[in-house]
Amino acid sequence: PENVTSQIVVALARIETPRFAFRILIGGSNRNLDQVKSAIEGDPRFEILSDVNQMGEQYRWADIGICAGGSTNWEMCYFGLPRIMIELAENQTPLARSIHDAGSAVNLGWYADFQPDLLLQHVLKLANSLHERERMAQRSRALVDGKGAGRVIKKLVDVLN
Repeated sequence: PENVTSQIVVALARIETPRFAFRILIGGSNRNLDQVKSAIEGDPRFEILSDVNQMGEQYRWADIGICAGGSTNWEMCYFGLPRIMIELAENQTPLARSIHDAGSAVNLGWYADFQPDLLLQHVLKLANSLHERERMAQRSRALVDGKGAGRVIKKLVDVLN
């Protein structure tokens, strides 16, 4: 609702290298879609994908993600995607901070305090450090191994028995 995506896109457009490619994943009902499109107009490095169903494919495509601080992070942890988070709602703050503290993502904090230069600093640092991206990926995979549902079922069965 605060059109943070457009702010991020405007910041990323300042990166002056053609070696970057950006995919913007956005819901089809996002009322700011036209503003986002205007922000990337004429820049061939940007592509907008709307109402994506196969998120795993997008996570595998990306070297770095930029996302909200919410539950999508658990999926990104599973795929080992290094990322930069921005808190868009108060209920995201505890998760975003704990994932940051675990070293699997960078938390830029509350969206109203968004600093484009800080975002660019972290994007470029990650883009230029395979070691840092691998470290974040390993820490992410350590948080989410994809076997949680099985563990929950086992506990429920143990309790019922």
